[in-house]
Amino acid sequence: MPDFGCYINVNNQMANGLILASQNVVDGHWVSSPPDSINPSANPQLHVADSFGPYGSEAYVTYTLNVPSGPSVTIHMACPTGSSNILTANSSDPRIMSVSVTPAPQSGHPINGTVTISKPAFEAADLWSEADKNDEIVKKFIASPIPTLHQYDELARYLVQAKEKSADTPSGAK
Repeated sequence: MPDFGCYINVNNQMANGLILASQNVVDGHWVSSPPDSINPSANPQLHVADSFGPYGSEAYVTYTLNVPSGPSVTIHMACPTGSSNILTANSSDPRIMSVSVTPAPQSGHPINGTVTISKPAFEAADLWSEADKNDEIVKKFIASPIPTLHQYDELARYLVQAKEKSADTPSGAK
């Protein structure tokens, strides 16, 4: 009997762990439940097996970054018997947590893939040049001997907003 399962590795490259927020199996069953947490640098495998029948396997799982009001990532995986395979991952806040997917083949069974969760790559020097060094967020960050993840995230949001604001301002006007 063919294997219509999903074998998906989750590579956590964030400085903080991820906490399981929800899981839903549409078709099939978990071989073992998704881990309740994924530590930094961990790479667990999610495995959804198909049940006997015509549907294959399909599941959703959502993890939240283990910080106050942390963003989440939702992973959708499916290895259906009669249509294309699916492997997608979406971040609720790509400015703080980006995701990339090593694509699973559109057809063939079972599906194997990797979802990598990491800090977004942006040009910090470009963003820093847009920062108002007198802004309270920036002053608090500079004054901190060892900034917390929350301070980094707060600064990143501020710098992205400053860059967006700068891009909206006509040249010569500030």
